[in-house]
Amino acid sequence: FALAYLRLGPWWVFLGVMWTGAICGFISKVFFFHRINAVAVWSYVLLGWLPIVPALLTLGTVPLPALGWLMAGGLCYTLGTVFLMLDLQRFHFHAIWHMWVIGGSTCHFLGVLFFAAPLLTATPA
Repeated sequence: FALAYLRLGPWWVFLGVMWTGAICGFISKVFFFHRINAVAVWSYVLLGWLPIVPALLTLGTVPLPALGWLMAGGLCYTLGTVFLMLDLQRFHFHAIWHMWVIGGSTCHFLGVLFFAAPLLTATPA
């Protein structure tokens, strides 16, 4: 979506923040060996919802159904986090978490397919 709708403006700042968060998460997992699992999971949730900030800047240009697909995907991922946190306490919760992840990925894929990809593949007149 950033390539299609944030062509102007501070998109690179958001990209830098996202990559910084991803690198910090990677370093945390590699060097702290999952000791702080709840902190790691909630940092993933925060990192996942961080794109809301640039999305607000595109409210006039991004179609509402596209934002709907993105929000639905984010909600799927976030609801799935509950099952991930309770993974060891209930049988099949890990599988349920995977289903939420598949749902979130599907929502994001459909949003990109129907709303962002056509803009990037359109030939200029």
